Amino acid sequence: MTAGQNQQWAATPKQAPKALSFQWLLAGLLGPYLGRLAAACLLAIIAGLMDIAVFVLLWFLIEEAVAQDPDTIKLLTYAVCMPIAAIIRFLMIGGSAMVSHAIAFRIARELRSRLLNCLNRQYLGHVEGRTAALKKAIIDYPSEVEHFVAHTIPDAVAGLTSLVAGATILCVVDWRMALFALALLPITAVAQFAGYKALGDSVKSWFAADKAATAALISYVRGIATLKSFNRTASSMQDLRDSVDSLLDTGRRAVRDSAIPFAIFFTTVAGSLMFVAPAGLYFLSTGAITLGEFVLFITLGAQVAAPMMRLLFANGAMQRLDIAIKQMGALLTAPQIAYSDASKAPGTGGVRFDSVSFSYDAGKDVLQKVTLSIPDGKVTAIVGPSGAGKTTLLRLIARFWDATSGSVLIGEIDVREIAEERFQSLVSVVFQDPYFFFGTIRENLAIAAPCLTDDDIKSACAAVGLDTFLNDLPEGLDTSIGDRGMRLSGGEKQRLAIARALLKDAPILLLDEATAFSDPENELSIQRALAKLTVGRTVIVVAHRLATTQSADLIVVLKDGAVEATGEHGDLVQHSPTYAELWRSQQRAFDWHIGQAETVSA
Repeated sequence: MTAGQNQQWAATPKQAPKALSFQWLLAGLLGPYLGRLAAACLLAIIAGLMDIAVFVLLWFLIEEAVAQDPDTIKLLTYAVCMPIAAIIRFLMIGGSAMVSHAIAFRIARELRSRLLNCLNRQYLGHVEGRTAALKKAIIDYPSEVEHFVAHTIPDAVAGLTSLVAGATILCVVDWRMALFALALLPITAVAQFAGYKALGDSVKSWFAADKAATAALISYVRGIATLKSFNRTASSMQDLRDSVDSLLDTGRRAVRDSAIPFAIFFTTVAGSLMFVAPAGLYFLSTGAITLGEFVLFITLGAQVAAPMMRLLFANGAMQRLDIAIKQMGALLTAPQIAYSDASKAPGTGGVRFDSVSFSYDAGKDVLQKVTLSIPDGKVTAIVGPSGAGKTTLLRLIARFWDATSGSVLIGEIDVREIAEERFQSLVSVVFQDPYFFFGTIRENLAIAAPCLTDDDIKSACAAVGLDTFLNDLPEGLDTSIGDRGMRLSGGEKQRLAIARALLKDAPILLLDEATAFSDPENELSIQRALAKLTVGRTVIVVAHRLATTQSADLIVVLKDGAVEATGEHGDLVQHSPTYAELWRSQQRAFDWHIGQAETVSA
């Protein structure tokens, strides 16, 4: 794909269509290929005509053979032309398929590229937890477009050509016999329409059930270790079975609802012979038609409705395509993060919230008019009860979402006014559950910067207390950590995630409960490393264990999405009710030991 095409596919939110449709498909996808698609359709038309030509040549051959003075040259010509017509039909079908498939593969690639570009431009908060839906939107649904272009369009064109040409020839030869040959065609068309009308809602339900089954399978596989540890494999497997059974029930319901119309359709498609044969014998006996015409109606007349099968499949493909386009539209038209083209660059790493409110999906505000200044080059701790909005605060700084109202500023510049590349270089993030790719330790840490050396990586690992861990590994940095870092402990993953963030060397470091899975010794080493690395760097820490935040330069207390207080540990214990209660609760928790009964006062 060229740079111009790539830019075209990477539509901004304002350019994205409000609703996708077949018109969008034709204009947005097929537009550049209409010439080649027309060539594929022309080849399909020729194939459809050659399909009819075989029957016409057979008619001519018989007429000449039973004539009083047969012309040998004509007989040979007709006999030779019949296999030639069949060969031409074969070549035209092959040529049409080659052209249409080439178009289809290119369109599918470009469509997936556009979907990936849109995915890359979406807010990360919108993408999280939607693996199954995104997989279907990017991998499965473009295949429906590919099938429609590669198979449905040329097959439908060839089938329609054969139907129209065959019916026209029959009417020209003998209109009375044509009526018998085409008598069931209206019933066939009505049955096809009724079948797909009955099938319509079931197809939508099947797509929904298929997406649910895919999500259930992914969830089951990801959580199988936890399920086994709690002996919940059987019950959770039953949930997966239920989703698969629901998919089966949806398929059965679709078949049941459309069984009678499609039974009528398939019967009438091949049923014209029971009208053509008796009528043809009668007209032949009375001399109203010739033997050649009789054979024409017995062969072509009996199969003139057969192309309706292709139109049947085309109708089904269009229904699936309509659903696929709408599903892809949910991704293509989702809110996308917008970066400024300006060259503004923050002078410092200080962060300020100016009357910021935020809500998920237009629901209740998680943050309510938060005004807060986080000093540059200092450690700021965000604390508060569960659901206070601590993690949301960090995600707004990292632009997982944008504020519903108000502004988040870095170095007195609104984050929405900072160019993408510049913004990405400003912030490193370590959340509670860091993600690791399948590969080695070196490969996962090298993501932080393209030109890292082994010494850089080892120094960062040593800074977070992983030097002994690496020395104990036979393959060192080349040790594979498995899928999603499954071969690492929780503490090892978090320390590697911090090392990766440090290697990026961004001026702002966001830590969301980054020491949650570390034992006391490792946690101490991480805290010491962070203390050394805060020089010239703004560190914002979300932590539930207040003991780890006492040395922070600034502590921010959140409650119900608002800032209750800011200050140092000693002041907050005296003047912040929320902080004081959190501190007392954690002190009681530290004093508790196994076997101790808790005394509950009345």
